[in-house]
Amino acid sequence: MKKCHLMIVAAVLVCFLLSCGNSNLAPAEASVAQTEQNHAVFEGSGEEIDLLEKKKSTEASETADFRATCEEKHEIDDEFEDPIIIKTCWYRNFKSVSIGSPDYVGRYSWNHQLSKSEQGKEIEINNSSLFNEKQNELLTQVNQRVKANYQEVLASDSENDSRCFEGVEAVRHFEMNAFGISFDEDTIRFYADFELSNACFAVGGTTVSFKLKDIEQYLST
Repeated sequence: MKKCHLMIVAAVLVCFLLSCGNSNLAPAEASVAQTEQNHAVFEGSGEEIDLLEKKKSTEASETADFRATCEEKHEIDDEFEDPIIIKTCWYRNFKSVSIGSPDYVGRYSWNHQLSKSEQGKEIEINNSSLFNEKQNELLTQVNQRVKANYQEVLASDSENDSRCFEGVEAVRHFEMNAFGISFDEDTIRFYADFELSNACFAVGGTTVSFKLKDIEQYLST
């Protein structure tokens, strides 16, 4: 009887040990599988991060390729309270200088100059020399935008603005050399003068801007 009791106890112990072994095995296997899965996810994330960083680097490089370097300085004019503003920008082998001169009420009139570096020398150029043989395509786009801005001013609700254009013919077609042109960071600007009286200074002209990367195909080398 005692021998039978011992056999039963032994059988129970064996079953208990087998049960514990099986219950420990499942979490261990799951843990290994999860580790391998996490490792795969980590590797995938690393590749995605590398691609993202490479994309950012490429975009930054492209931005730098189409960006001008500018500096601005002010000169005191004893005749006026406001300073003369001189802004100089360099892009590739070109340079633009914009000089803003104030009047007695603080309004600025601007003069724009372009130059180009060739063989170590800086020579002044006109607007047409800034662009290549496809410049008429760009000129058409600039004039279209100038005309759109002009029409917007004409449609203004301001009575004073409307009076400025009484008896004035429709905006003319501007030739390339009739614009003021300057660089500004990642932009090139075209300034059109409507040739109105000083009383209409506020609406006497308009500015059209393009990203430098968008007009690269029209630039002279």
